[in-house]
Amino acid sequence: MRQSHVLRRDSCTVFVAALALAALLAVASATLAVPANGAGHTRSGAGAWTPPYPVLAAQILHLAGTQIYCNVNAGPALVDCFPKASPSAGSRNGYLIEASDKRVSVEPTTSNKPTFSKPLILPKGTATYGSGQISIGNSRITTVVVHKGYIAGIAFSHMTLTVQTFAGSGGPMLLVSYFDKQRHSVIPSYEIGISARYVTVYKVGKAAKEPVVYWHALR
Repeated sequence: MRQSHVLRRDSCTVFVAALALAALLAVASATLAVPANGAGHTRSGAGAWTPPYPVLAAQILHLAGTQIYCNVNAGPALVDCFPKASPSAGSRNGYLIEASDKRVSVEPTTSNKPTFSKPLILPKGTATYGSGQISIGNSRITTVVVHKGYIAGIAFSHMTLTVQTFAGSGGPMLLVSYFDKQRHSVIPSYEIGISARYVTVYKVGKAAKEPVVYWHALR
């Protein structure tokens, strides 16, 4: 009887240990440095779209079919994308991305401590999108639903926002990229994106293939 009791206790210990290991593996899988199903994407460049396309000074964007929203602000230009139940909902849940002409960052919506943050060195002089280049539309803040193929410049910045789908992107992704006045990618720089499943940062270099340098599950 005593030996049987010991065997039952050991079996329980093994079961608990297995549960603990499974929990650790789940956490690790959510914080992988790169996605298992995609090592990057091939750069298309802003030249793939024919201007004029809209230049946003103040806007709320909603990625169609998802709970992903972006605030576009001017002065200084900032793109802030996050998961939220609606534009007016008070709480955010998951990870968000921030992009400006100075830095790209990823951080939890419950904290202001970034899990990824890199500075940018962009061409000196006037921004790609600025006063007098492409007329800036109504700056009144409204919500616009965007779909795959959408493109817009961000006023007074080098930022271009597109909606694209890549292998491993987790569906349509709101992607912020950096271009010069000739609509060429700024090299080196980053692209930062958010989909219904992931937040992803790509490294922009001389090669057309852009590797993933950071990846995280959205929630």
